[in-house]
Amino acid sequence: MGGPILTKYLLTAAVAALFATPAAAADFAGPRVEARLTYDRATLEATLSDGFTTISNSDKDTGIGLGAEAGYDAQVGGNFVVGGYVGGDWSSAAFTSEVDGVRSRLELSRNLYVGVRAGAAVGPALLYAKGGYSRGRIKAVLDDGTDRVSDSTNRGGWHLGAGVEVGLGKAYVKGEYTHTEYNGSSFSDADFGIDAKLDAKRDQLTAAVGFRF
Repeated sequence: MGGPILTKYLLTAAVAALFATPAAAADFAGPRVEARLTYDRATLEATLSDGFTTISNSDKDTGIGLGAEAGYDAQVGGNFVVGGYVGGDWSSAAFTSEVDGVRSRLELSRNLYVGVRAGAAVGPALLYAKGGYSRGRIKAVLDDGTDRVSDSTNRGGWHLGAGVEVGLGKAYVKGEYTHTEYNGSSFSDADFGIDAKLDAKRDQLTAAVGFRF
């Protein structure tokens, strides 16, 4: 009879220890890489002038973006995590309009960024805030039915965001929100006699899957 009784007490002790011990925090330290899928909401504020008439307008467009990110994190004081990252994404967001027979298309296609993030590990999850420098490409295409010209410019800016990362062993999944604002830019073309000034910003919701080495 001693065997079953001993087994019963051992199982009871194991169950009690299981519920008494808090879940171990995931390891968020070390280098990492990830693939990113982004829902992108871009906003453009534009002023067009032909020397006689000036038109100002703002517009929003949504698109889907693909990107990649690499980073390194250090776990300090147990649950506090701080790290840096670098990445890039490419969005399908674009704007089309027509002014006095001239069709224009503005694309916010490429976005490169670098920054830092800091947060706290809570069990298997990392809650963090992030911020840094962004550099986006704005491409303009003008077409009056006879001539077609295009130009692009790279504009610096800043981004802020927050997210949650869940560790799955060496792998992880992540959800994130990021707001980016770029410095103003301008285009001009003598053939069309048009000057354009642009201000751009974007809001992104990102889902990512990564691997930590």
